[in-house]
This record gives sequence, C-alpha cells and structure tokens, in this order.
Amino acid sequence: MFSCFPGARRRAHAIGTCAIVLGGFGLLDLAPVQAQSHNVTLLSNRDAYDFHSGVWGYSAPNGVELAIIGTDLGVSFVDVTIPTAPTEVAYFNHAESIWTEIRTFGHYAYWSNEDGAAGLGIVDLSDPLNPIFVGFHTAFDSCHSLHIDTQRGWLYCNGCAGNQTFILDVGANPTNPPTVAVFSDYYVHDSYSRDGISYFAAIFDGALGIEDFTNPPTFTRQSFTQYPGGATHNCWLTDDSNYLLTTDETTGGHLKIWDVQDLTAPQQISEYAIPGDGSIIHNVYVKGNLAIASWYTAGLQILDITDVFNPQRVGYYDTYPGTAGYTGAWGVYPYAQSGNIYISDMETGLYVFSFQPNYGLVRGTVTDATTGDPLPGVVVEELLESRTATTDALGRFTLALEPGSHTVDLSLFAYADESVSATVTAGQTTNVTVALDRLPAGTISGFVRSSLGGSGLAGATLTVLGTPLGTTSGVGGAFSVANVPEGPYTVDVSLVGFGSRQGGIHVVANRTVTRDFVLNPSLIADNAETDQGWTLGVAGDGASTGIWIRDDPVGTGGGSVQPEDDHTPAPGTKCFVTGNCTPGCNTSENDVDNGRTTLLSPVYSLTGQNGAILQYYRWYCNAVNGNGSDTWRVEVSSNGGTNWTTVEQFTTNKPFWERVQIPLQSFITLTNNVRVRFLAQDLGASSLVEAAIDDVEILIPQAPSDVPTELPAATTLALTIEPNPVRFSTALRLALPTRQPVQLSIVDVQGRVVRRLQTGLLEAGRHDFAWDGRDQAGRNLAQGLYFARVSTLRTSQREGHSHQVAIHLRRGPDAPTCRAPLTSAAAPSPDGRAPSPLSSSALAQSMCYRCSTHCPAGWTLKRRTAGNGTRRPRRRTHAHSALEPHSDDLGSTAEPCLPPRIPRSRARRSHRRPATPASSGPRPVRERHPPGTPGRLQPPLWDLGLLRSQRGRVGDCRHDEFYVVRKCHRPSEPGRGSELSPRVLHLDGDSNVWTLCLLEQRRRRGWTWRR
Repeated sequence: MFSCFPGARRRAHAIGTCAIVLGGFGLLDLAPVQAQSHNVTLLSNRDAYDFHSGVWGYSAPNGVELAIIGTDLGVSFVDVTIPTAPTEVAYFNHAESIWTEIRTFGHYAYWSNEDGAAGLGIVDLSDPLNPIFVGFHTAFDSCHSLHIDTQRGWLYCNGCAGNQTFILDVGANPTNPPTVAVFSDYYVHDSYSRDGISYFAAIFDGALGIEDFTNPPTFTRQSFTQYPGGATHNCWLTDDSNYLLTTDETTGGHLKIWDVQDLTAPQQISEYAIPGDGSIIHNVYVKGNLAIASWYTAGLQILDITDVFNPQRVGYYDTYPGTAGYTGAWGVYPYAQSGNIYISDMETGLYVFSFQPNYGLVRGTVTDATTGDPLPGVVVEELLESRTATTDALGRFTLALEPGSHTVDLSLFAYADESVSATVTAGQTTNVTVALDRLPAGTISGFVRSSLGGSGLAGATLTVLGTPLGTTSGVGGAFSVANVPEGPYTVDVSLVGFGSRQGGIHVVANRTVTRDFVLNPSLIADNAETDQGWTLGVAGDGASTGIWIRDDPVGTGGGSVQPEDDHTPAPGTKCFVTGNCTPGCNTSENDVDNGRTTLLSPVYSLTGQNGAILQYYRWYCNAVNGNGSDTWRVEVSSNGGTNWTTVEQFTTNKPFWERVQIPLQSFITLTNNVRVRFLAQDLGASSLVEAAIDDVEILIPQAPSDVPTELPAATTLALTIEPNPVRFSTALRLALPTRQPVQLSIVDVQGRVVRRLQTGLLEAGRHDFAWDGRDQAGRNLAQGLYFARVSTLRTSQREGHSHQVAIHLRRGPDAPTCRAPLTSAAAPSPDGRAPSPLSSSALAQSMCYRCSTHCPAGWTLKRRTAGNGTRRPRRRTHAHSALEPHSDDLGSTAEPCLPPRIPRSRARRSHRRPATPASSGPRPVRERHPPGTPGRLQPPLWDLGLLRSQRGRVGDCRHDEFYVVRKCHRPSEPGRGSELSPRVLHLDGDSNVWTLCLLEQRRRRGWTWRR
C-alpha cells in the first residue's frame, strides 16, 4: 500500500496530493537549461510564509483585485490592484495542513483544509480591503479541493473522508449552504461541472469519470475511463464544452485533451509535455483559446489550444531553479479582471505576471501528392524555435511561431521529406497546403518454418526494425509486408517456443522480395498456460500481499500498473503475476507489500547445451515512492538453489512487456540442476510494486539469416546506419568489396566493446545487421553516443582496415530522426588496428548537429548567428558523414557543441605543446601553424582521419576564423599515388582557410602540408 507524504517546512515540502504512478521521487534531476521566460513578464513576487499551496483570486466591482493564497497554517489575502506592490490585507489561521485550496463565488471566498477538523472556511469580501471571516461550515470535517459550478451556484467539495464529494448550494445561502448531494462511488480528487454534467478526476483509479447530474441528488454514470499512466489530478472544460483538459500528477505526467462530445466514450485526442523536460504538471485552467497551467518545477506554462489536436506553448515563466520532482509551482489563477496571472510556488510564494502574446499561427493540411488523401501522423517541425506538431486524422496541423519568416519541415515514414516557407504575423493565421511524395516501395513476403521438418509456423511476430511495419504469420507460416520503402532492412521474427531470429533484406521498388525464416524449437518453453512445476512464494519471503500467482492478470491503473493481458498471443491468457484484485479495484489493492515474494522455476537439465540463453518477458512497476530498496532481481543457480547468481537487477519503473535475454554461461556452469528465480519486493517506504513474468524459454541462439543474393556488388568498404539517432533499433548495412574476415562491434565513447554483431568471414557484397540498443548481455544501454566499428583483419595479401560511424542512442519519446543515413567511406589504418576512442573534442564534432541535443560534459550548445546577429536560415540538406562536421559556413543554423573555455594563457601553452590525453584516449597530433598565420590559436588535432572544422580560438564564436581539413598529400611511393581526403569542405569567402594534414595514429615522415 502507499500513503501520502507528511507535511514539511520550507526545504522539504510534500507534494500536493498522493500521485499514483511515479517512476521515482527525483528532486533535482539535471535537464537541459532553458530560458526562464517567454512572452511573460514578472510584475512581483511575495514570499512571506514557510509553505504556499493553492491560489485563487477575486476582482471586486470597485476595481480592487485580490490574490488569495493558502499556506500550511492559514490563508493570506493580498491586494494586487497595483501588481508591482502586493500588500497583505488579511490572514486567517486554520489547523496545520499543506493542502489548502480556495474558490470564490459572489463576494465570498471558500477554503478547504485537508488535515483539519474544522470544515469549510468562509470569508466575506464585501469590502475587499477588509475581509471578514464568517466561520467554518461543518457538513464535513475536511476536503481536498474545491470547484464552483457557476451556472448553479454549487460548490463541489472533493476528496472528503470516506471517498465523499459534497455538493453545497452556496448560491442559495453563501454562509450556511445546504447540501445538495453526496457522491461516494469513488474518490474524486478534483472536478468540473457545467450543464448538469460532472467531470471527476479519479486520481487513485487513474481514470476520468463523467456523471450526469441533471436530476439531483441522483448521479447517472456516463463513463469511467481508465488509461495508461493515469493519475488524473484535475480537469477543465473548453468554452464550447466539446473538449476536456486533464492533468496527470505523476512522473512523466503532463496535459491531455479529450473529446467529450460523446459522454459515454471520451477519446483522448492529444497531449502536451514540455520538450526535453521531465517536470510534472499540477493544475490546468482554460481561458478562451488558452490553457494556463501550474507545472511544478517548470512554473507557469501557457498553451494555445486553438487546435486541440496540437496544443502549442506560447508563454512560460519558470519560478523554480530545480528541474524535476514535486516542488515549485502549485496553483495558478488566470481570471483576474486586469488579465494578470497569479502563481503560488511552494518554495517562493506568490507571483504576479502579465502575458504579452507575440506569436501567430501557421495552420496547414498535408496530403498524398498522388491520391490527394489527407495524411495523418505527419511530423511537422520548425527547428529554429523547436516547435513540433503532428497532423490529425484529416491531415491538419497548427504551429505557434514568432513573427517573421520560417521554414517548416514535414516528414512521414514512407514519404519523401518536404519543406515549406511561411511568413508569420503576430495575432494572425497563415495557411499552407503541402503534398508529400510517396517513396518507391516494394513488398517483403515469405514463410516462417520450423527447423524440424520444415512445417509452417503460424502466429510468429515479424517486425521490420526501425519502421512501424510488421505483421503476424498466418496459416502455413505465410507472411507479407507491403509498402516497404526501397532500401536495406532487418526483420526480427519471434514465436513463443521458437525464440527469435533476425535477417537482413534489401527491398527493391515495385518488386516482391521473398525470404523464408527457419526457427529452431526452444529447449524449454513455458507460456504459463499450464502448471509446469513452478513454486509460487518460498519460505522467508515475508510479503503480506501481492504473492505470485499464475492467472489471467487483472489490469490496474488502466493497465499501467498491473497488465490487463498476458504476453502470450491469443488464445493465451495466463502469466505469473504478483496477485490479482477484483476488476475496477484500486491500484494499491493486492500489490506487493511489506516484504519479498519469489517465483521459483523447476529444475532444468542443461548439461552440454553450450550457448544456452534464458529468455523471458518481464513487466515491473515500481511507483509511488518507488525507491532503491524495492529492487527487481533475477537470479540463476547451477546447483538446484544452494547458491545463486544475480543476472538482472534494477529499481526502474518499467510497466510494459519487455523481452529479456540472459546468456547463462556468462554467469553459471550449465549443469543438470539449473534453476531460475524472480524476486519482487516492497521494502522501506510504502510504494506501489507489481510484477509479471510470461513466456519463459531456454534456447540456443540462432544466427542471423543470410543476406539476400540480389544485392548489387560493393566496390568499397562502407557502413551505413538507418535510422540514426536510434530510439528502439537500427539497421546496419555493411558493403564489402572482397571476401574477407570482418569484426563488427558497437563500442562506447571510451572504446569499450558493448556488443559484438559479427566476427568471422564474410563474402563480398552487402550484409545487413541490426542493433536494438542493448549490450552483449541483453541489457538496455543508457542513451548517449556509441560507435559502430567495423574492422577487417590483415592478411598476407591485404592491409587491414578499420572504420567506424557514430550512433546516437536516444531513449525519450521525442527522439529526433536524421533525414538521411549517416555514411562515410573507410580510411586505411596503417597497422590494421581499430581507431582509438574519441576525445571529448572529437566527440562533439563527430555528432550530427541536426540530430544531437546533448553535449559532452563541460561543453555547451551555442546558436549560430549571421554577422548582423540574426539567425541564419536552416539548410535543408542533411546527408553528411557522422564523422564530419555540418559546415555551417554555408548558412546552416545548427547548434554545434562548443568546448569549455580555456584561459588564454593555458590555450597558448596548449598551442605550443598539446596536453597529453589520458591513456585510454587518442594521441593528439602535434600542432603546426599553416604558413602565414603566426600566433593563431587552434585546438589539438586528433586522429581517426576526421574532417573537422576548427575554430580560430578555443570556445570563441568568431565566424571569420576557421580552419578546415581539405587534403593530405603524401610522398610518392612506387605503385602508389598521392592520396586525397574523402571529403572537401569549403568556407566561401574565408581567406583564412588553410590545408592541414590529419594523420591516423602518428605523423608520418615525408608527409607535408598542402594548400
């Protein structure tokens, strides 16, 4: 079970309510720093108390404006008629509570108190500068939040004891309101009511409830909608009553917009999260075409919801210096007569803001260029302002942009990218129409067969990695995937009882490429549909609830805490799960509490099964106070359970079915007494722990299928990667000019091999591989920069070669995708060894600037500008080497990483004699000035044959001082001519460009600088 966090003072405040689905309780997670404000001006800040909670306002007929803010000990009434000089005019005490909310109706203010026993506080504001406390209304002891139905004059008091919501008629009697009705079907955290319909935020159920209240005191259920990740905190209706906005107070929780025109079946149509920010939304209110929210550590956030399918942020002010957790902005009031907006920040008090909208809208429709049909799901981006939208079912989109000229990029899988120019005027709408051309495409078809007799396997899942395409094999194992854009792909095939296998394939336009996949039966396969001898709970576990069972799981939290379905495809229904509750139960019922529960396998005989892999599908939720002691752990034993070795362990919240593969011989000796156990536990502070296991297999790994023979022959060694950056998986395409031994690996920035994809002899031609972002042990790698490194071994007839391409692994949902593959031809290595790992300097320059949003430690992003200080228009071309810089000298406005500033004296010393990097890094090439440029400072040049532009001064943004590698010339050798760099970069009109030699491992004798 879980409990709300206790109240605290100043430095360690509690959250505004008990959130339901948390991934942890991070307070100061580092995130990219953004500007503090946009289109919002701070008028004043009054920080007078240890703790501040809800805020509301009152605009009197005589022009006086009050901000009313709750504290942990009372309620403060502040005169903000002169917004730059707020003055407190009254303060009324209440029993200590961090949960205080305020609402006004007529000339009365009402406040709630969560922890006190005095009831509802009432204040008369007839004289706004002399508020008079009327007293407490005691229909209930306490409640959590308030809402006023202004049409009826009814006050909804939500979250009272016993899951009760009291509806009081303050219009009939403002100082002693009679009770209209009491709702107690489920806990209501906050509510909104209009036209007799009540919308309830059921936070503990992760649900939106809609009740017909046209015939009080009877409520008639219209719908009760649970949804994944739901922690429904508050809700507010748009002016036309067609759409409802909700907030989810949970880690990763943000704004959702629902179509509620059909009250019996509300549909979520859009959502909004602050880009690159992990902060949590708290409350949202609607004012015309604006949604105005208090967003914990992100402060005030203002969204334009003219297009409810694509809410656009048009203003913000960050009131809190931290970046994650339940601190900062609590409440917001946007309805002052003056137009000013009030924010209550738990840490720093009352803020008064003014909002100056300085934006226009670009609205458009995207269609198929051939058919004219609207295209949903098109990603629409304006990169300079980091604005993104997605077209709706009718192909429509909206972007809110600053006045001026803009280039808007549009992309959709299977279509060619397109760009459109738009001129934006403040307060006006610019309309555009765009048609996208479908890329040439073909079809993949074939059969999935068993290696035993070649019989067809129905029900196998086929996924074209790096694409949204996939299918399931039908009768006889037949499958077909149509409309696959031309190019190389890797297909992943999996079937319970037969493990998984991957194969490369090259799709040719207007053709059907046939490929059969042969799967080997697993040594052990258990889909939990029948009892195969597992032990559910062992001696010493201690958990009081949430004990492992084998059953059809009952989903909780809309299926975001405990799964609603098992993993096995139909007709499978069962899995191992940590307890079940009755359908519709609270998320906290029968979760793991007060200790550990163990799922123990039967004994497996694996002697001689070299290379055996343990594969299973795992679901693990660690939410609401999830902490380091609530560890998910998987252990294996080679002696029947006497000794155990941990093979998987983490505390991260992962409420989804994830395939896990464990190479057993990396941990234990394979014997006839191998056992596996899965442990879920709730220790320390109460939290929400649920786990499930399904489709456990032990199998012998299957090599990737052969590459299709119809691929054209390769003339040079080359490696391409697409997509890149990688969100889930990517396809690696290797071209070999001759038959030779090859080693293909994924390495991190320190040169350590994290995954081996190929070792051994490969035929000439093109070969396809796949990487799913995991290491050799099957664990998900952290997001960041990695490299695909291919090495060909030295033979008596040929020198070895080494080549690598950067891969940016992104885990977030908004990870960008490069517009073209990152490619680079290989350069020969003098000794056949792999290149050295990159230094931090080379690291930043090796990234694709358009696709990268992170810099190495100490480096920063810097905006490129033209000489007059204006932003340069972004170049649309985006095909370049991952190991070469984006040449912004041609007008790109990419944001490259700049190195840390080095004191000038130190830089000069470094210029005379470069510092020696750590032994694990590359050796710097000794620097030289090109002829005629005495005294210029330049960062060290590194190996790897990188073609890199170098700044004139370290860390200084001087556009007129660049060096660019053009070509190296070597002395003539018998039978070998001079060698040129594979790419030449030019800086138009720059007289300071000189040719530099950049060597592989060391400077070679006889090589010279060439202009």
